[in-house]
Amino acid sequence: AFYGGSFTAMPGEVQEGLLQPAYEALEAGTIAAIRCSTRPDCVDAPVLARLRAAGCRCVELGVQSVADDALASSRRGYDGATALAACHRVKAAGLTLGVQLLPGMPGNSTADFLRDVPLALDAGADMLRFYPCLVLEGTALARMWRQNLYAPWPLEETLDCLAQGWLVAQEAGVPVIRMGLAPEAALTEAVLAGPV
Repeated sequence: AFYGGSFTAMPGEVQEGLLQPAYEALEAGTIAAIRCSTRPDCVDAPVLARLRAAGCRCVELGVQSVADDALASSRRGYDGATALAACHRVKAAGLTLGVQLLPGMPGNSTADFLRDVPLALDAGADMLRFYPCLVLEGTALARMWRQNLYAPWPLEETLDCLAQGWLVAQEAGVPVIRMGLAPEAALTEAVLAGPV
């Protein structure tokens, strides 16, 4: 898996340099699958064709939200229509689609998140990840939080919202494969605020 960044935003030769040994491991039976995560505005038909040819079978999109106001407030650089179109392109390429949502991001309401989940499902999501927004040291969000320009969702409100989103996904038969960030020491030390 190529996670932790926008894989398809890297130069093509870097992607190919990483995909080649993964493909060889896949062909040798050392690994069972290849997947990557990326931004919705970094997947077009040629990129997806290259991924598929290299043995990648799952693309997770860091959609974060489909709400235009939240995307603009968080300076994501794309709108909801772009995010949904990217989901459709992944499915059209014959790849498994994962959608990552970021409830509580700047400009995002619980109503937005509860609209985002069914929209992601309608766009063909085969799996979902819910990452409630946390304020991490050294980020632009931390500066906004310190200037009282951003307030994270309270824990109880977040849990209620996540539960509702999970129920919608369950009713659709689509798994939520993660809620919250995987715990690790460096992350724990960096959290300033938010529904941990």
